[in-house]
Amino acid sequence: LYLVDGPVDRDRLDRALRTVVARHAALRTTFDPDRTERPVGDAFTLDGFPDEDHDSFARIQRAVPFDLDNGPLLRVHHGIRGDGRTSVLIGLHHISADAGTSDLLWDELEAAYHGSPLPELRTTVAAHGQWQRDNVEGSAQYWAGRRVDIGDADPPRFATPEIPEPDGYLNVPATVTTRELTATGVTPFAVSLTGAGIAFGAFSREGHVELGVTASRKDHPDIAPAIGYFLNTLPLDLDVDPASSVRDAVAETARLVADFLPHRAYPYSRMVADARRAGERIPDISLMLAYERLAPTSFGEFDADHEILASGSSVADLTLFVQERGDLLLLGAEYRGSTVGEAAARMVLEAFDSALTAACRRPNRTVGELWSDLPGPDLVGAPLGEVETVAGRIARHAAHS
Repeated sequence: LYLVDGPVDRDRLDRALRTVVARHAALRTTFDPDRTERPVGDAFTLDGFPDEDHDSFARIQRAVPFDLDNGPLLRVHHGIRGDGRTSVLIGLHHISADAGTSDLLWDELEAAYHGSPLPELRTTVAAHGQWQRDNVEGSAQYWAGRRVDIGDADPPRFATPEIPEPDGYLNVPATVTTRELTATGVTPFAVSLTGAGIAFGAFSREGHVELGVTASRKDHPDIAPAIGYFLNTLPLDLDVDPASSVRDAVAETARLVADFLPHRAYPYSRMVADARRAGERIPDISLMLAYERLAPTSFGEFDADHEILASGSSVADLTLFVQERGDLLLLGAEYRGSTVGEAAARMVLEAFDSALTAACRRPNRTVGELWSDLPGPDLVGAPLGEVETVAGRIARHAAHS
């Protein structure tokens, strides 16, 4: 949902949409068996808001399903708010574009609306994908070498809700800033990955954590201006030593990141197929980390702000999000209500924030010291289905009394 501090003409926005959609096949292609490219006019819709409450409508609209076989996969709503600002709600299925290229979509709409030149498209998503498939053999060997059987290792375990909850999303501002993450001397992503490992590891107490991370497959300059879905899921296993300082844990994670990034384009689906052929365990990505850098937005001479509204359906048991908004850092937790629930997700999110704060401000603390400050295993950390939640414990005690 974009909020523009000024008027946006609907007819000019419609023409800009037609220009941008015509340039990018990913915005026109549906996911029927033939992967049909739809005519530009059928590939998107542009409607108004039904009433003045644009924010509530946007939150309802995010849960409206897309017709992947027939489209459209791009739905836009436009309207003037009571304070004079313009709301532009862009509904785009995640299968068509990731968050990074959604920023490109807004930039191109702004340029086309104002008659500015658009960047040259030197290749296509399909051609880039084929180029990557032709150059992944070394990466296949790399990921095969990373497959490990952790045997009896204790995975993170969370309090299962007594009554299944709907999927949900929590978000809080981080205690630290983007500038503080950068000042650690390694990439903010490496610091965040360390924090996720510490947070998840706190609920297993063994320090071995398997999780998936999302990484962009845009690894050639010619594909930079293309809009599409370029994220790949990479399964990682982190060994977080409770005796290690947070500083040393961050340094070790930074080495891991430098190691796997050259192989980030190898598709997760092929990793799964490779593991099955080898008779090995499929990598576990029920826990995830996603790092997003939200570019500052404007619309011509007007300032603009925007918010990403997730669909509300969790693709993993628990996904931690880090969003850069300039120097402001936002943390999020998307959870599957049937297996994790809001209470456990909130605990993990708090642990994540504590780990990031320690990495920036108290790096000499040990991982074990951080864990000792977190909730004990009587509330979280026993096998799924065997944990009594706080509310359940109180209710049982009241009934007994």
